[in-house]
Amino acid sequence: MPGKTQRISYLPSRKGSSYFKAPLISDVFPPRIWLLRKATGNRKFRERRVQPVAPWRRCTKGSRGGSGGRFLKKLNFTYRCNMGVKGLHSFVTNDCPGACTAANLKVVAEEHRSKYPGSTPVLVVDAMCCIRKWYTANSWVCGGQWREYLSVLDRFINTFKAAGIKLVFYFDGLVEPKKRSEWVRRRLDNGKEIAKIFRFIKTYKQQPGREMFFIPSGLATFARSALRTLGQETICSLREADYEVASYALHNNCMGILAEDTDYLIFDTAPYFSVKELHLDSLDTVMFSRQNLCSRLGLHPTDLPLLACILGTYIVPEKVMRRFRNQCVASYCAKSQGSNQRSSMILAVANYISSISRSYGSLIALAETLPLESDKSLLCSGIESYLLPGQQSPWLPCDFSHCSVASIEQEVPLCLDQEILQIAKEKFVRAESRAYAFMCSGEDECSNTLEDEDDTELPGQALIFLPARQHIYSLLLESAKDVNGTYPVVKEWFVYAGNSLKQPDLVQPKELPETCSLPEWFDRPSGRLSTSENNKHQP
Repeated sequence: MPGKTQRISYLPSRKGSSYFKAPLISDVFPPRIWLLRKATGNRKFRERRVQPVAPWRRCTKGSRGGSGGRFLKKLNFTYRCNMGVKGLHSFVTNDCPGACTAANLKVVAEEHRSKYPGSTPVLVVDAMCCIRKWYTANSWVCGGQWREYLSVLDRFINTFKAAGIKLVFYFDGLVEPKKRSEWVRRRLDNGKEIAKIFRFIKTYKQQPGREMFFIPSGLATFARSALRTLGQETICSLREADYEVASYALHNNCMGILAEDTDYLIFDTAPYFSVKELHLDSLDTVMFSRQNLCSRLGLHPTDLPLLACILGTYIVPEKVMRRFRNQCVASYCAKSQGSNQRSSMILAVANYISSISRSYGSLIALAETLPLESDKSLLCSGIESYLLPGQQSPWLPCDFSHCSVASIEQEVPLCLDQEILQIAKEKFVRAESRAYAFMCSGEDECSNTLEDEDDTELPGQALIFLPARQHIYSLLLESAKDVNGTYPVVKEWFVYAGNSLKQPDLVQPKELPETCSLPEWFDRPSGRLSTSENNKHQP
């Protein structure tokens, strides 16, 4: 009947399925996502198929190969890349053709084997950059195409396995405090996009086309479980995922990184390949050349972190350096201009960097141009964020302390039981549970879900499952109670209607009722695992 509320499970599990064993409630936050929508009577959701546009063309001449493949013609991408340094992706694809070369990952793998006999080529995959490519189901608003999604992942994995390439998947883990404001901004922007989707559905009584695609609720969480089920090495990062991906690729001698984030051009790490341009049947894709980018800009690879900071990063906000960038453009008189204003600005900034001495003194002089209210150490911190363990920068002093451990790890953990905390950390890194986040930092978060903020009949899932989370917090934070038996509050950054995310919600853990039975392996008085069952059941 029109107007009747229907509840549609995002993951309509099939009993006895050989594909996926549903995760426990303690392993997924929120434990289960529900999509609420209004029934539209007899009018069903209609699908609109959008013909994909090839975003790049290969040159007709040149040999097929790996890192030394054919150069590409000027690219005209039909999508917007929001990852990494703003404007750099467009500059590389439109104004720096030498930085974009056609590459075949099979050939790259063979070159790697020849260079390192006896080793297996490893490709590190930034999984969050791949989810849009993996989820190709047409009915994306209601979600639920689980078996289809699993088959896509299985085909993806087997294609690389047939080429003798091992995949290591990285997912975003902890949100560092210094990036919380950026996380909030993106969640609010996502909320606006979701509102457009529901307005479209209400107006046209049909699902939007792929041009309004939004990742179905909980897909990243379930993707981790799916990849583990398929036998893949899956890792959750303890700090910025792109930093850990770049570090892993460098120190494990990997053949490359598969992603869609220009930060991988800034890091001095393994070659960076585009997942957006990956043709799975042939394993053809695009390689972005760090060296050729430097040649085009007249810079040294160690200058790229400073370039990124002046252009704007999450550490050095774009607005902080706006006045300085304008000064660079005003004094830039070279004949070489970019295809647009942003590209010309990148050339102007690169010209400035190449004209000064590569030293800490030059960086200090540049920091003096920052607005008075700005932190003068921003540029140092920004450059340091791109230095992988063991790397140095001529722009920083020799005794500059290299912080290779996430700030969250430097805090006093909320959970004082080191044994349980270590188990939780290991499960977190293996992408088996997210409990370590709040056990360590005292903060938990949940991103956007496909919910209609104007539908007031039922509250959002973040509020529906709040009581369950409170009980889970009490079980895992038993050791954190004070002398009065009071639990510490957990700061929740959960997205729901009406939450501006200006401050976290302070959630008080609640003990389970005494009448509620717990598993035999959990010792309620001590809040610990039973010693005899410690190896069999972990929190």
